[in-house]
Amino acid sequence: MRKKTLLLVRPQQDRDLLVAELQRQGALVRQLPVMGIAPLASEPATGQINLPERIDVALFVSRNAVRFGLPLLQRRVPAQIPAIQFFAVGETTAQALRDYHLNSRVQLDPLAPGANYTSEGLLALPQLQQVTGKSLVIFRGEGGRTLLQQELARRGAIVECCEVYRRERCDLHKQQIQDMLAAGGADMVVIHSGELLGHLLALAGAQQGALLELPVLVPGERVAQRAGEAGFKRIVKSRSAVAGDMVSALRRWYSNP
Repeated sequence: MRKKTLLLVRPQQDRDLLVAELQRQGALVRQLPVMGIAPLASEPATGQINLPERIDVALFVSRNAVRFGLPLLQRRVPAQIPAIQFFAVGETTAQALRDYHLNSRVQLDPLAPGANYTSEGLLALPQLQQVTGKSLVIFRGEGGRTLLQQELARRGAIVECCEVYRRERCDLHKQQIQDMLAAGGADMVVIHSGELLGHLLALAGAQQGALLELPVLVPGERVAQRAGEAGFKRIVKSRSAVAGDMVSALRRWYSNP
């Protein structure tokens, strides 16, 4: 992996563990985001945010859901927070909940899947099997998957989806990406979601053929399938989006491509 140049296109993050670990392994990471994150309005008058009066369970599907959703909980129902059971779709999201300092007396201890960091993995947790009559809020981005909402409602929960951010295509690095692809300046592209994949293909323009010749690192089967359908031939599949899993998959690839 040393001296390899990786094109990373997800939105930039504070304390990006993946970037830090890749750099520690000797890789050169070019961060050229093709998508940005924008918060949605957080007042009830907009009709976009609707929290029930009582919340028994709060589920967070991403770090950005924590970033924009947890302050909302803190403003609206601060007294309920110690009694709320928190869930995270994966370890990265769970760590964002643990790192969020509500106050000196409250330490969040979210439950998360041990391996399958997806909605399906979250739904398999024993603590979410008997939810009849419970008030659940799912914090997510605009237009997210509906599997959690549908299945938990089928199990008898009262479910509210709270969309707290929007994903938007970012064209800022379009020319840099095309120039990089034209010059053969990337050894691999790292794509974290099907949505990012679509944006990158659109921004690649005339260099789409060069993009599809690159190996692509993806987190899991759903994105791997989308990459194959898009025309990528060399797909490196990590078991999750956790930095350690992504780097392990990458090391295996370069050890035995």
